[in-house]
Amino acid sequence: MTKGTICIPETYTLLLAEASTAQGYIGVSLGKKLFMNKDAMEAYAFFGHETFKSFTFLLGDLPKRHNLMALEGIDETIATHHVTIHGRDTRRFLEKITTKYPNVTVKNWIDFSNSDAYKKNLVLLN
Repeated sequence: MTKGTICIPETYTLLLAEASTAQGYIGVSLGKKLFMNKDAMEAYAFFGHETFKSFTFLLGDLPKRHNLMALEGIDETIATHHVTIHGRDTRRFLEKITTKYPNVTVKNWIDFSNSDAYKKNLVLLN
């Protein structure tokens, strides 16, 4: 199936048939060059706007913070600082793109997280 200039694999055709009443999400990894490419993100915003009832760019701030801490040995304060800067820049960038798509929003991962569940899982991991 082709939608505009986007070629969609047949396996997703049934899902997209119901998408007009569904919420769509795309995870955005902070600091990745592809997610800072204006043309690519404009295409994602257009696709989300045309395909879903509502569509959200979900900024991966919480996972990025934990990746920095685990993989690079950065303490939580410094990791949070880095993620805050990247998140703010990415949010501004995406909000400029999404202004012409009223059903497309930008949210932070941390807004969807549950701090009590996080603390419980952290204790289990430790």
